[in-house]
Amino acid sequence: MTTTEFECYVTKGLGRAVTLLRDVGEGLCPACQPADFYAIIFRAATTHMGYDAQCEGDRAFYARELLRAVGDPPELIHAVIAHADAVTAETYVFDVSHYAALLGILYNEGLTEADTALEGIYSRALDALLSRKHPFEDRCIDNELEFYRFITACIVKIKDTERLGRIFSDFAALIDLRGGELFNALDFELFFDRLDAHKDGRNAVTTPEAERLWKSYDTLTQKRRERAVECTISQRQTPDEYFEYTISGGEIESGYRLKMDALTPEQCETLARFALDTTDIRRKHKLLLMFTRRNSSIWPLGPVPLIDLSREYIKYLADDGYLKYFESDKDSVNSALAFTLLCVLRQLRSEPVREYAIELAREGSVYAADLWVENFRAGDEDAFTAYVKSFPVIHNLRENNCWHGVQMSALKLSENNKNNRLDELLRYIYETHYCSCCRYSAVHQLAKKGLLDDVMRAECAFDSYNRTRELALR
Repeated sequence: MTTTEFECYVTKGLGRAVTLLRDVGEGLCPACQPADFYAIIFRAATTHMGYDAQCEGDRAFYARELLRAVGDPPELIHAVIAHADAVTAETYVFDVSHYAALLGILYNEGLTEADTALEGIYSRALDALLSRKHPFEDRCIDNELEFYRFITACIVKIKDTERLGRIFSDFAALIDLRGGELFNALDFELFFDRLDAHKDGRNAVTTPEAERLWKSYDTLTQKRRERAVECTISQRQTPDEYFEYTISGGEIESGYRLKMDALTPEQCETLARFALDTTDIRRKHKLLLMFTRRNSSIWPLGPVPLIDLSREYIKYLADDGYLKYFESDKDSVNSALAFTLLCVLRQLRSEPVREYAIELAREGSVYAADLWVENFRAGDEDAFTAYVKSFPVIHNLRENNCWHGVQMSALKLSENNKNNRLDELLRYIYETHYCSCCRYSAVHQLAKKGLLDDVMRAECAFDSYNRTRELALR
């Protein structure tokens, strides 16, 4: 294993990086020494190198095993802990949570320096908020508020009631200073919800500050629930009223989709014809949107008119599977309509949709994947496999992501199709995929088929994703 290969494995979160590094002399390149890998391990310990940190969670366990694999060299451990001084409100929040979680592991192992570093980060985050001179922005956009939320969430995971009590006291001080502003940020509300559900939550600490905190929290939460009870037009109307309101030109809300199941087949067909006949693109989009709800009313007029529309509007979609953002409002509506047309089509099982999917696949379009998966038939295996492998796999969430969505579609196909000729795709995804959540899906399917060999199972025991590790140890 060269350092280049090692960095690739670490970026993907493959346990292979740990197993080869741990077996010094067996897996390493003859020209390499363990110290040659220190810089990559340091980066893996202090930053989240994964593809999608929000979905994958922190990689603290993985980073700890990488450090252990090279024998916990004191100079590397010291450098990792010293990195705490560089963590600020400007640090990427998922790097903060990942790094803080690793410090928590080191602290629980008895390394007091890690505790000091963690407390230093927390104190800086709290002091920044206590010294604020102006209100927090809505929805927790403010860097300092986000920074404090993430570092606190990591510290709460440490099973230390005294520490939890001090955090509650700090929260109470913030409530006194900022009033309800903390709770106006949706993300912070969700954080308090998690804290409330934590097994060491409100019952673990009974100080006056903690009780005052929870009283404020409960009062503000009740107000939030009362506001949420306000009904939209679609919630107040009966299905028949909703139908008449819609065909008479009433404004269509997203909540209307929930009532599609209550309409008669004749009413659904009428709505479908309205969608095809209207020249108002915005209204056409909203009418078609009603037919996109899973396990609900299926488009009743056949796929051909939708395919014709899709061919006309698909140019407004981005190449990587996401909606384009246009300066022109008209073009933005066209993009939304193009995406909605595909969402309706992928619920239909028909040969015209399959042929359209293959047409898009030949053009190299990411939008072929879902349509093809839903209309796959025996004999398509080789062509579909070649299509999946035609997309370059790169590690950059902000760049072209075509491969990710296509491989997710392949996983869905493999799970719902017992064709053994698709097993090759599972192994391909395991080796190439940068998203550890999707890699877990591939491993899970391989395990169910009895295709998870001893080498792969040993690697999975050290994977960066916790569900993959749990599966390997069963």
